[in-house]
Amino acid sequence: MKMYYFLIVIVVLASSCSKDYLSCDPGINRWAMQNTEYYSSASRTELVNLPLKRLRAVYRGFSNEKKASLWHDKVHQYSQYLSGIEKEEYLELDSIIDAVYLKNTDKEITEEMINLWEEKMRNVFHWNDNDIFYSSCTWLSYEEYVMASILQYEETQTRLDHNQNEIQDCECRHNNGCPGSMSCEKLPKGCNEVQDCGIVHNSICNGTCW
Repeated sequence: MKMYYFLIVIVVLASSCSKDYLSCDPGINRWAMQNTEYYSSASRTELVNLPLKRLRAVYRGFSNEKKASLWHDKVHQYSQYLSGIEKEEYLELDSIIDAVYLKNTDKEITEEMINLWEEKMRNVFHWNDNDIFYSSCTWLSYEEYVMASILQYEETQTRLDHNQNEIQDCECRHNNGCPGSMSCEKLPKGCNEVQDCGIVHNSICNGTCW
């Protein structure tokens, strides 16, 4: 019975943490609370040189206008690799970004817009999970994402206060929420649900890339 109540406490704490904090990792949360304002106006070069978890934490503290700007920049950058009808359809993400971040559109409507867009890109242009992930599930370029991941690995190995037994923030939702051959899994240990996953980060993260 004690274990049952202990698990309930963990769930409650994780839930409240994900709503009120930029990261449920205490060290990263403290850092993000102190630095989000600075990075909201920092150059892109400086911003993208952060480890991935710190980058996600400050992103959560950005205004919707700042988030929309980052996503519009991403769409413009990625569209340069496309042409013709495929490029036109990809650029429909711009209107989805506005609906999610600037127009306060109902969640069900934005999810339907995203589902239709993804279905078309997969069925008409034969995009795979990697295409979807790097084009619309991260506002970072491929090179920036790889570098942020490397920096995160290095920080994880060197942080003295890192505890492998802590429940970490979730980092994905659905199979298109992870890069490479990794898949989004709900591990037995669980993770803290946070809001920055899926296409243009419109979904709640509920799994871990594995």
